[in-house]
Amino acid sequence: MIKAIVLCSGYGPRLQPLTNDKPKAMVKVAGKPVVGHIVERLIAAGITRIIVNLHYLPQKIPEYLGDKALYYYEPVPLGHHGTIKALKDWIEDDEFLVINGDTLSE
Repeated sequence: MIKAIVLCSGYGPRLQPLTNDKPKAMVKVAGKPVVGHIVERLIAAGITRIIVNLHYLPQKIPEYLGDKALYYYEPVPLGHHGTIKALKDWIEDDEFLVINGDTLSE
């Protein structure tokens, strides 16, 4: 089983004022938050074990995604490596991929 970590803890200061009231991953592209596109594509690819890390305005992403993902709140942003290390028990021995929550790809 493949698991996915979607990194969404950033403030998005370069996107201000778009990120004044929402995390960077919640900025809309084609009428939908970027994180929505990412999670939909993961599910379509058969990856349903998804965890999203949160920090800035942490309630916004779970309000949008609901039970499509699990959530890991970081009181202090850990960075890519720190988040993966913190989630090592969740990852266990499974294959996993890490996706930036502000990046769209096919």
